[in-house]
Amino acid sequence: MATKVTAAEWGDGYNADNGTLPTNTDWMKNIPDDTPLKEMSIPGTHHSDVPVKDIEHSYQVLHTPEQLNGGIRFIEVQAQLVNDTIAVGGPSNMQGGSFAYQVVKNDEDCHSNQCKTTHLLSYYRFPLSPNIMRVNDDILIPHGQKLPYEYTLQDMLSSFRGFLQHHPSETILLKLDAGELGDAYNSKSYNDELLEAVNQNSDVVWAKDSDNPTLGDVRGKVVLINNRPDPTLDSIEFSIRDFNVQPDFHMNTNWDLYHRWELVKDKLIAAKDKKQTGIINYLTGYGGSFAYFVASGHSSPQNGAPLLMTGKTTPGWQNDDLDFPRVNCAWFIVTICSIAFEGTNELTKQYLLDNNPSYAGIIVADFPGPGLVQSVIDSNPHKKPAF
Repeated sequence: MATKVTAAEWGDGYNADNGTLPTNTDWMKNIPDDTPLKEMSIPGTHHSDVPVKDIEHSYQVLHTPEQLNGGIRFIEVQAQLVNDTIAVGGPSNMQGGSFAYQVVKNDEDCHSNQCKTTHLLSYYRFPLSPNIMRVNDDILIPHGQKLPYEYTLQDMLSSFRGFLQHHPSETILLKLDAGELGDAYNSKSYNDELLEAVNQNSDVVWAKDSDNPTLGDVRGKVVLINNRPDPTLDSIEFSIRDFNVQPDFHMNTNWDLYHRWELVKDKLIAAKDKKQTGIINYLTGYGGSFAYFVASGHSSPQNGAPLLMTGKTTPGWQNDDLDFPRVNCAWFIVTICSIAFEGTNELTKQYLLDNNPSYAGIIVADFPGPGLVQSVIDSNPHKKPAF
C-alpha cells in the first residue's frame, strides 16, 4: 500500500476545505465578443451540485452559486424526470440503483402527509431501498413517493438568471446528464418537460441558432449541452457529440493515476497546439479511487494533507511517472528520491502556468482550487474589455 510520508502539500489547484473561491464574477468581460465559444478556456465542475457531509464520497464542497461567484462557468448536473418534473443535482448512477432521494429534515413522522421537503440531494453511496431511511440526521425518502421536489431544472435556471442579470458579460454552460427518462410516476416525456422548461425560461436560455456561436452571441445566457444526443432537441441545446471530449475515467486502483494524467495532458497539448477546439477535458476519475485522491494525490481530503507515495524510487524508476514529484531525496553514493502521486488538478494548473497557452478548452474538475480556476481563465485571449 502507498504510505503517507511526504510533508503537507499546499498547492492551490485543489480545494476541499469549506472556504469559498476568491470572487471572480465578471472575468469574461475582458474577452472579445468575436471569440468563438468553442475556442474559449472555461473552468468547470463535475457533478457540480452534490456536496455531501462525507467528503470521501463527494465531488465538490461548494454549491453552484458559490462556484459561479468563484469563476466556474461550466456546470454539470444529473437530470431525471421525476413526477413530471426534471429534478437535478445528484448522480444518477447511485450504487444499487439510479434514483434520487428527497431529504426531509426535522420531521418525526415522515409517513404522514406533513413531511416538508427542503431540497433534493442524492446520496449515491447508499443502495436503493424501498424504505425511508434516516442518515446523518436527515430523513431520506426514496424516489417514487408522491412528495413535491423543490430542486428542479426550473429552480436552477431561475438561480442562473439572477446571476446573469447581475453579471451580463458572462455565459453559463449547463451540461445535463440525463439519467432515467421515465417511469410509472410520469405522464409526459423528458423531452417534453425539457422543452417546456426552456420555453418558460427563454429569456435566459440561449436559442441555439448556430453550431459555432461567439461569446457575444451567448453573453447573459445559459447554453445547454446534453449527454443524450436527440435530433428533436437540436434547436435548444448542443449534443455532447458536438465537442471533443476526454471523458471521466474509471480507475481500478490509485496506481492508474499517472495514466489518467496522461489522457488529460494529451488534450491539453491538443488544445495548446490548436489541433482541436471544442475540447471538454475531464480531470476526474472514479471506481477504485476516491475523487479527492484523483484531484489531489493526497492521503486524505484536507487541503494540506500529505501526498501518497507510489512505492517507486529513483534512480531505479527514474523514467517512470515523469510528471510526478520526486520527494524525500537523500544521497547514498547516488541520489535516491521517492516518487509521490500528484493530483490532476495541480498537474493541470502547473502545465497551464508553464506553457501559457491561449486555449485550454473546458477544464472539468472535482474540488477545483483558486489556482486551477485562475490558470484556466488566464488561458484565454484577453483584449480591451468588451463591457
